[in-house]
Amino acid sequence: MGGRRVLIRIFAVFGALALILLAGCSTIPQDASSGVPDATRPSSAPIVPRELRLALGWASKAGYNPYLTGSRINLDLAPLLFEGLTVMDDRMTARPQMAQSVRNSGTELTAVLKSGLVFSDGLPVTNADVIASFNKAKSSANYSALLVNVKSVREEAGALLFTLQHPDIHAGACLTFPVLPKDYVGSEEPRGGGMYIIENFQLRQNPYHPVKAANPFIGLAEAPDRDALLRGLENGTVGYFFNDLAGGDIPHITTRGAASVPLPYLIFLGVNSRRAPFSDSRLRQAVNLSLGRADIVRDAFPGYADPALTPYPPAFAAAEKLGGIAAAADPGAAGDLLIAAGYNARKQKDPELKNLAKPLTADLVVNSGNPLLTAAANQIRSQLAAAGIAVNVVPLSFDEYKSRLSSGNFDLYLGGIRLSANLSLYPLLPSGAVSYGVAAGNPAVDAYKQYLADELTLEGFAEEFWQALPYIPVCWQRGMAVYNRSLSGIAPTGFNPYYGIEGWRVASSE
Repeated sequence: MGGRRVLIRIFAVFGALALILLAGCSTIPQDASSGVPDATRPSSAPIVPRELRLALGWASKAGYNPYLTGSRINLDLAPLLFEGLTVMDDRMTARPQMAQSVRNSGTELTAVLKSGLVFSDGLPVTNADVIASFNKAKSSANYSALLVNVKSVREEAGALLFTLQHPDIHAGACLTFPVLPKDYVGSEEPRGGGMYIIENFQLRQNPYHPVKAANPFIGLAEAPDRDALLRGLENGTVGYFFNDLAGGDIPHITTRGAASVPLPYLIFLGVNSRRAPFSDSRLRQAVNLSLGRADIVRDAFPGYADPALTPYPPAFAAAEKLGGIAAAADPGAAGDLLIAAGYNARKQKDPELKNLAKPLTADLVVNSGNPLLTAAANQIRSQLAAAGIAVNVVPLSFDEYKSRLSSGNFDLYLGGIRLSANLSLYPLLPSGAVSYGVAAGNPAVDAYKQYLADELTLEGFAEEFWQALPYIPVCWQRGMAVYNRSLSGIAPTGFNPYYGIEGWRVASSE
């Protein structure tokens, strides 16, 4: 599901069997002082490929403007064609790309463009281009969630001043929106400043880009669906494709290589704390302690998830030193909390108390169209039963699932959300897009605001979060990158399936 929706969507992959030429690819230099070629001439003349050695999937009729396309696979190609003021690295951390510098001060971000930047046609990148791109991104379904906290941008003293609705120490990641020439933001086939350009249905390396790719030409294959793309992998028509597994199906690949890709995709238990029994934080904590996250990851998401032991993804650099909670269940401690809250528990040995206390029962709503979540829900039911919590799993169609959540007619629900680049948790908190059942006044909200304002450490926020539990993190789902085994150097990330493509190598034969 998108970063603003809890609805678990079926992810359609586009690509196919008819080759179309493309050119060059690569990642932007990591340091802000990377050189920029002379805008008056290309760094090298176009080269006609003798042999097309690599092909990617795309939907040729869907357009490749990142603000307009409805094709997920074309949107995944955007980092090859366009750049932003910042870019996400392999530690889910923003660093300068087109920006020479970005300064974060409260509710303002100040960005300064690198000097000498040009688009693929050799024309200079200007502040006006950034402003036009920002305004288009704000109204785009593909980027509006990323920019929900960024109110406006203006030029001031040669710099770009972005105004935020509230402080966010990670707001630099919001500036990853693609920068297009101001006259092309509404074009289906815009120019860009990325490593590759599309020319007559070919991608070739942008001759003005400072980083040179190992593969200056890459083919594109048309495919109507994921199955066709997988068939292309099997027969060699396609060399690579990425699937975020949001639909809940893990393809079975036998003759090609596959990599598990860390994503900011949170699988979580939503808890209706607006009503009894889960308005009692002790019961939310009991559910949390009953979860054996390592077992859920192993059995329900084999190889494609990590236990959620902190509020943030394990790949996030800022969270790597957080101690985190235990990956194993603690039904004994969960039972203590149940007893303290007046409920029966499996560990209750006193027959008189056992007869007097009522059992804790709850319905767990899940989208029946997602096999991974359905398997996880059934495993959660067994784990909670071990602590004395009787859970009834209620699988519903997508529309029924949405209706139950919107009406608040649930105790627990299992959902998933892909966080935006700044890893904002606001969609899960009161008034957020997927904050179903979260009671106003949850103490974790104030702690989160203090953390984003740099007034509280991440450790302090995490401690408050695990006490208040507005929702219960279960695991961080991974994606799948599948590729021809002649390829090497594959290192996709949660924000760029083609991260490091400038270093991909194609062997002469498999």
